[in-house]
Amino acid sequence: MNKAQKTKDHILNEAFKLFLQKSYKEVTMEELQASTGLSRGGLYHHFNKRGEKYKGKEAIFQATVQRFFFSMAEEPLNIEEMQERGFLENFQAYLNYKQTSMDKILKSTGLEELDTNYFMLILQAIKYFPEMRDKVREQVVQETKNWVKIIELSQEKGEIRKDLDPATLAQHIYYLLDGLEMHLVMMGNINDEMYKEITTMISQLYDLIKR
Repeated sequence: MNKAQKTKDHILNEAFKLFLQKSYKEVTMEELQASTGLSRGGLYHHFNKRGEKYKGKEAIFQATVQRFFFSMAEEPLNIEEMQERGFLENFQAYLNYKQTSMDKILKSTGLEELDTNYFMLILQAIKYFPEMRDKVREQVVQETKNWVKIIELSQEKGEIRKDLDPATLAQHIYYLLDGLEMHLVMMGNINDEMYKEITTMISQLYDLIKR
């Protein structure tokens, strides 16, 4: 990683912590300067590209949302690995991926835990930058497609009932996990009790859909 990228990562990490403490409107360029140790010119150097629609704080906020929200769902599925695993194993792998993503955020920012303000980031992004709603839709569509693929593979192997519509079941699973993700952020990282609760929930769902 070169110096410019390290500096940009540093800016986004510090901006993320600020935007968790205050709303987008409340955070000032002066606070971003103080938290990053960079001058206004230094910040604009990294977030003031010619031809870009947004600059300065607007660009930093959007890049922060991209890094800590949208990028968390951009890792492609490994179809070969999925084909070797059963449905429950793929479900567990997804859950582990989500937890690992949260752990990476905590490690890179030095935070001990995330709270509900994490989800306020995307709500503010949609409020102040309406085009962000399209990115949310794209994320939902992509993650649902991922689950359709997992379900279809399980149906082909005779593990899941073939009378169930993959797209509809995928939506059920996606929204279940979406709520679970919010629950994890509010409650902190997975402890033994929560892990047992989640495992039971997954097992009961599987009992309803397996052949």
